[in-house]
Amino acid sequence: RRLSLRPALSPFKVAFINDAHRLNSEAQNCFLKTLEEPKGETILILITEYPQVLFPTILSRVQEIKFAPVSQLKIKNYLQKQGCPLEKSQEISSISFGKPGLAMNFFQNPDTLQKYKQKIKEINQLQKSDLIFRFQYVKSLVSQKENIIEILDIWLRYFRAILLEKIKKTSRPNQHSLYRLKGIINMIEKIYFLLERTNVNQKLALEQIMLEL
Repeated sequence: RRLSLRPALSPFKVAFINDAHRLNSEAQNCFLKTLEEPKGETILILITEYPQVLFPTILSRVQEIKFAPVSQLKIKNYLQKQGCPLEKSQEISSISFGKPGLAMNFFQNPDTLQKYKQKIKEINQLQKSDLIFRFQYVKSLVSQKENIIEILDIWLRYFRAILLEKIKKTSRPNQHSLYRLKGIINMIEKIYFLLERTNVNQKLALEQIMLEL
């Protein structure tokens, strides 16, 4: 409907679709018609970290543009220019994974930063705990109606950062350790997509991750 309207100030109409991987099958099929025959001078930009989830018919009709992460130094310097203290800017830049938007969110919303740090503390504790403790933790998350997708996103970023750090530190990293980390990441990604796109039981899905830790 919006793309059928004429632009007010520009010769082009531009539409951004954030988290395009969250489009379910029905939505992707509906969107395909718009993508094939957009009305007027239209630019459609799909933003996603998981392009493999999109239909091949969609991927074949778009141009893929990859964006590299911003360096920690640039993010730290930018945060300091925004009034962020040195120590805090160093902490935020180290956990924002090259994403300036995420870094600014941490800076502007202290509660978000605190929640992130708490969830990292919890996942570290879970790795050292037995299955009974882990399953009790899952039960608590579900009963308190926490944002499971948000928590999984934090875990994904955390384990990916560990994996990259291990690869960078040595030319011959411990293959068993890397294999284990990849297994954890793959499991979290699998559960992440299941929870986003299906009505899978949250408790049972999260328990699968607990078994992998």
